[in-house]
Amino acid sequence: MTERAEKGESVIISDKVAEFAADIMTMISFTEPWGFVHNSRDERHMLHSWREGLDFFGFIGRFRWFRDVVMKTRWGLYFLPSVSDDDGMGFLMSQADKHVTDREKRIENEGFTQEKPDFLQYCLTARNPTTNAPLTPSQKRAHVTLLIQAGADTTGTALGSTLRFLLTHPSCLARCRAELAAADARHLLSDPVQFDQTRAHLPFFVACIKESLRLNPPATNLFARTAPRDGGGSLPGAPLGVPAGAEVTSNAYVVQRDPRMYGPDPESFRPGRWLVGEEGDEEGARRVAEMEAASFVFGVGPRVCLGKDVAVLEMWKLLPEIVRQFDLELVKEGRIAGMSIASQLPKGHEVTIVARDLPGDPDSFTWTSPWAGAIWLGMDDSPPREQKMQLDAFAHMWKLAIAYPESSVKRIEIHDLLDFKKPEDMWYHGKMPGFRVMSKDELPEGVAHGISYHSWVLTPLVFLPWLRSQLEGAGVTFKRVNVRSLADLSGMGHDILINATGWGARFLSDVADENVEQVRGQTVLVKTDYDKIWTRRGKEYTYVIPRGDGTAVLGGIKQFENT
Repeated sequence: MTERAEKGESVIISDKVAEFAADIMTMISFTEPWGFVHNSRDERHMLHSWREGLDFFGFIGRFRWFRDVVMKTRWGLYFLPSVSDDDGMGFLMSQADKHVTDREKRIENEGFTQEKPDFLQYCLTARNPTTNAPLTPSQKRAHVTLLIQAGADTTGTALGSTLRFLLTHPSCLARCRAELAAADARHLLSDPVQFDQTRAHLPFFVACIKESLRLNPPATNLFARTAPRDGGGSLPGAPLGVPAGAEVTSNAYVVQRDPRMYGPDPESFRPGRWLVGEEGDEEGARRVAEMEAASFVFGVGPRVCLGKDVAVLEMWKLLPEIVRQFDLELVKEGRIAGMSIASQLPKGHEVTIVARDLPGDPDSFTWTSPWAGAIWLGMDDSPPREQKMQLDAFAHMWKLAIAYPESSVKRIEIHDLLDFKKPEDMWYHGKMPGFRVMSKDELPEGVAHGISYHSWVLTPLVFLPWLRSQLEGAGVTFKRVNVRSLADLSGMGHDILINATGWGARFLSDVADENVEQVRGQTVLVKTDYDKIWTRRGKEYTYVIPRGDGTAVLGGIKQFENT
C-alpha cells in the first residue's frame, strides 16, 4: 500500500485487508505467512475460491438432510474441492496435509518442539480427554484449514467494511484522525499501535469499529442450534414454545437493527451510540452495556466464535494504523451484498447507461422527472411479482433516506384516500410501516375510506444528479445517444441489454410496443412548508406531495392516451 500511495495509485482496500488477514491466519496456523502481503495478491486464488463457495456453504449449513445424507455418499465428493487442485480450497487442503505430515516427521525424527507453538502444534499434541487418543488425520486437516477459511475472509470483510463506513462518513473519519493525533501528542501510542492502547485511548475509533460490525456483520447467519429432545424450550415473552428437535438460529444483520435496542435510527452509522458520555451517564452506561450484551457479531454463549479474539486484535491494531499512516480518499465505494452465511463485495458487470436526455437537463420537456411527485404509492391490482418489486424498491429507498440524506430522499407520512376500494382490498394493507385505517373524522367530505402509513418522497432535481454521481463513482458510464431502435446499440459489446425506455418503447422501430399507455397528468409547483402527503384515487385523482426543498406538487387528472 505504501508503494501504491507514493505513486499516487488507487488500491482496492477490501482486497488488501483480506490478504493481510489471510497472512495472519497462516502465521497462526503454520508460523510462517504464505505470501499474501509480500506478493500483494490472493495466493493461489484461495480467497476467491472461499467466496465462490459461500452460497454452497450456507446451503449445507441449513439443509441437514443434504449434509448428513448426500454429502456422506460418493456424490458428495462432486461438491467438494480436491487435494489435487492447483489453487483454491483444494490447494489449501493439500498444503495442510503436507504441513501435518512434515511436522509429524520432525517431531518423530528430531523431537521437534516450539517455544511458541503454532495452531498446528496444538492440533498434533491434542488428546481426547477420555481416551487419550490423538486427533484423526481428517480432524487435523479440518482444524487448520477451517481456521484459515473462517478467519481470513470474514476478518478481511470486517476490516474493509469499517474503512468503507469511515470513508463514506467523512466527519467520523476526521474525528478518528483527531483522536489519533491527540493520543500521539500525549505519547500514548506506540509504533505500531497496540491493542490495549486502542482500547484505552481511542474510544471513538473503537465505537466506529463496533458500529461497523453492527451494521455489516461479516458472518450474518449463525449456525442453527437444535432444541432439546426432552420438550424443547420457551422464549421470554413468546406466546409459543420451541418444538423439541427444531433448529433455531438468528441473523445478526436483522438482530442488530432492532430499534428497541439501538434506538429510532438503527439503519444509521452513528458510532456515538456506543459512547457512554454521548448517551448520558447512567442511562448511557446501561444502554451501552445492553448493546454489548446483545451483539451477535461473533455469536454468544458457549458456542461463541473461537476466532473472536484474533479478529478483534487485528481490527483494533490494523485499522488505527491505516488511518494513522495514510491519507485516504474514496475513489469507488462499491457496495455490500448480504449472503446466506456471510457478507462480501459482489462481482458485477460493467454498466453503461445510454439515453438522449440525462440528469442535468432540467429544461428538457421530454424529460419529465423534474416535475414528478416522486413518492412511493402502491399500484392498484398488482400481481404478486410486481408487489414484491414495489416492496423491494420501498425498502431500498427507505434505508437510503437515513444513510444518504443528501440524496433528498425523505421519510414522510401519507394519507391515501379511496373512493371505490376498502382498506383491506389494498394489497399492501398492513405491510407498510405505521399502517392504519383512517377514522371517519379524518376523512374529507365525500370520501369513503382512507389509509395512512409512512412512505418516502424525493426531489428529482436533487436526487437524479446525486444518483448519477454515485453511479459514476461506482464505474458506471453515461452516454448521450438518440436511440431509434435497439439495433442501434448492437456494436456496444454488451451481453445484457435492459430496455428502460417506458413510453419510448412504442417508438423503437424494432420494439413498437403497443401495450404501453401514455397517461396525462397536470401539476402545479407551489412554495409551502406542509409536510404530509395526501392522495385520492377513485372519483377523482388528486394529490398533494410536499418535497424536501420547501415546495409541494399539487396534481390532478389521470387521463390515458391523452397528450
